Amino acid sequence: MRCPSCYELPLPPADQTGWPWTHESLSHPLGLAATQDWPRISIVIPSYNQGEFIEATIRSVLLQGYPDLECLIMDGGSSDQTLGIIRQYEPWLTAWVSEPDRGQTHAINKGWQRATGELVAYLNSDDLLYPNGIWAIACAYQNHPTADLIYGAGAKINTQNQVLQKIPYRPYNPKLLRTRCYILSQSLFIRRQAVAAVGWLDESLYYTMDWELTLRMTPRFPMVAIPDDVGMWRRHPATKTWAGGWDFKREIAAVGRRHNGMLDRNFLVFWPLFWCDQLATRTQWGLFKTLGQLLRWLFDRIYGADTYMMR
Repeated sequence: MRCPSCYELPLPPADQTGWPWTHESLSHPLGLAATQDWPRISIVIPSYNQGEFIEATIRSVLLQGYPDLECLIMDGGSSDQTLGIIRQYEPWLTAWVSEPDRGQTHAINKGWQRATGELVAYLNSDDLLYPNGIWAIACAYQNHPTADLIYGAGAKINTQNQVLQKIPYRPYNPKLLRTRCYILSQSLFIRRQAVAAVGWLDESLYYTMDWELTLRMTPRFPMVAIPDDVGMWRRHPATKTWAGGWDFKREIAAVGRRHNGMLDRNFLVFWPLFWCDQLATRTQWGLFKTLGQLLRWLFDRIYGADTYMMR
């Protein structure tokens, strides 16, 4: 795919400036040679009725200035302005489809299976890449040729692209990963052959498919962490992990039990906290609310507040 510049792409809305509207990545940051044999990298954008954000997402991929980049959009049949935006950027996309699917996880798998890159990743249609984020991953891939999973730092952003919280560099910790998904999916890139070898994402999962995939892969395939900012996760009320509530936590507990057994801490803490909340809500008895708060405090003391339930 030819890397466009800001001047070649459709004009951004008049009220939008900065990245990824009027700025772009450096063509070859840090003096990197354009002629070097860079790996092909494929970004899949699963999409469904995110017309408010998808243009910024697309531009953050196209304006990376990376010489061997694929961008594939797997749309689930959007009925808002999404398709009109996609068609504006069609000349610079590797491929796109708009058809009913079985959800986000299925859409990502369809894109990865169609991709031809050595490395694959997915970017939700309301998220962004940092400028030069793909270059950082490509450099790490060159420097660690045996790595099959590479992830970087990033941030949570709001609807105005303002940083709400930095997600800092965190070295790979296999013990912590078994109980907490501390890796930002927007900053995770995987060798395509490796993800194919383990059978792609589990399409039965709605929230935690990225975490479950890393749990299957890391015992077999090397992982490398880099300190560079790569991806931005947009937080807003329509985000499914925001709205998921106890369903989200229930899936975390189920995946934890699947990989760690009955003594998984996510599984152990879910049910007492869930039933305390349900009983407090249904009976209006403050006793259950107090008991739930006491259990939360106790679990925090036993496990540490950052090591269970991915709060």
